[in-house]
Amino acid sequence: MNIVETPAFRSRAEYWAKLTGRPAIDWNKFTNKLEKAVFQIHEGPSYKAWAGLDETGEKLFFSVSKNTGQQGQSHELFHGLQEFMEPGLMQAAQQGTLGPFSIAAIEISANLYGGTGLGGHIVGPLIPLGGALAFYSVGHLLDYFMLLGEFDK
Repeated sequence: MNIVETPAFRSRAEYWAKLTGRPAIDWNKFTNKLEKAVFQIHEGPSYKAWAGLDETGEKLFFSVSKNTGQQGQSHELFHGLQEFMEPGLMQAAQQGTLGPFSIAAIEISANLYGGTGLGGHIVGPLIPLGGALAFYSVGHLLDYFMLLGEFDK
């Protein structure tokens, strides 16, 4: 079973979509998009991982270190889900047209709901409990303003 098919990834992603007012995730379409994605494994430290679009801007592109653990991979796949749910998001990030608050919202969401790579197996179970309440207001506010583009002017 790959990461995207795990109940943990899907429940966190569905929770994120619901909290941020996004539509339900079409897992079949997302899985199809991932099947067409470009995956690259490189040497280096585990924190050197990246998600974006390939040079054509058509396919998702993931580059992870062979040392990147499951939480780090999950984090990058969550970025792919963010692009799937908001087409053009990765292109804007790659072109540097997103402001700091939008980038913070993207990373906070990916850390909370995708995986941190820094003890996510410990923090993960806390998200539906007190952790979600603490980050809901900040993450939801940042997502809200990102959608409005208020901080990107």
